[in-house]
Amino acid sequence: MSALKILKIEESQEPQLIQAVKTVLTESQSHKADYIERLWSWNYKNLPTGQCDVIAAIEDNKILGYVHIVYVHAKVHQENCIAAILQDGGVLAEARGRGLWRKITLHAVEVIESSEVRLIYAYPNVKAIHTWRKYNKFQKVFDYQTYILPLDGPAIVKSKINIPILGTLAGVTLQSINNLRLSSKKDIELVSIEYNEIKPNTANLFNEYSAQYNIHVIRGKAFLDWRYFHKPIGEHFALTYKKNEEVLASAIIKIDKMLDVDSFIVMDFAYREGYQNKMGVLMRYLKEKQNQITDKKIGLIFAAFWNKQFLSKKTYGFIKVPDKLNPRIMPFLTKNIGGVKELFDADQWHTTLGEWDVL
Repeated sequence: MSALKILKIEESQEPQLIQAVKTVLTESQSHKADYIERLWSWNYKNLPTGQCDVIAAIEDNKILGYVHIVYVHAKVHQENCIAAILQDGGVLAEARGRGLWRKITLHAVEVIESSEVRLIYAYPNVKAIHTWRKYNKFQKVFDYQTYILPLDGPAIVKSKINIPILGTLAGVTLQSINNLRLSSKKDIELVSIEYNEIKPNTANLFNEYSAQYNIHVIRGKAFLDWRYFHKPIGEHFALTYKKNEEVLASAIIKIDKMLDVDSFIVMDFAYREGYQNKMGVLMRYLKEKQNQITDKKIGLIFAAFWNKQFLSKKTYGFIKVPDKLNPRIMPFLTKNIGGVKELFDADQWHTTLGEWDVL
């Protein structure tokens, strides 16, 4: 028996890694197991920086656990830098209980700290958050705030949502839709959809909106196309509100199941100063044009982000899901490895569901 090793895998070991990832996903009953080969290549070989590391626990030439480090272009107080996102990790069922996850993540953080990276963060689940905080000295900056805008009460009732807010969701659908009607028909006519790739003017809006925050991933065309339109599975499109060809507001939407209901998921968003209310127009467009967008019966619009963003002043019919009723809390954790000022001030960050690898 060879000794346990914690190390950065080589390219020649990638097929073995993919098999280990598939095994973990299968053990957790994730639908991603069926697509892992295509997803893995997109996520870790074709990303805009071309940089990714995988730290693995190997024993007897078998990968027992792993974590991925994705490197993305970011800005900290207007200075360009590289950020490392720790994601997509797991340990085979046969190897659990040996402290492997702790050893893997400790080594991953050491690799990042020895590089030029200035930002490091993660979105651990409930089971993993203890390791990140106790052993890796990460701190929680915030939990994503979760919002739901019901569009179809019967579809929600027929779903398997197993949270006490179910009755509320079904009952307030009519009021939510009425709230969406505050926007005018003329406004709706100014909305268009971008498929397959994001247009340069729309990408510029996302980039400029992000730049209002001191700490953020650079949302240029390369990042947005890769993250949403080059992904091999899933349906994505960008809604844009334009006046005289100027893009004033935009939201990137994914069609997927959320809380066991076919949903429009707000993955990313941006708007120009003074046009925050046009986000409501985009939401109304989703409601009124859903039959032209998809054959699926959409039950709700789902959004999650830090609370200083576009739902901070107007709800547009959205209902905030209380944390105690939320089946999937999304904590955002970071560690100060680059001497970044105000790193733990939540209002300095701009993050969206686009940086969460689960979606």
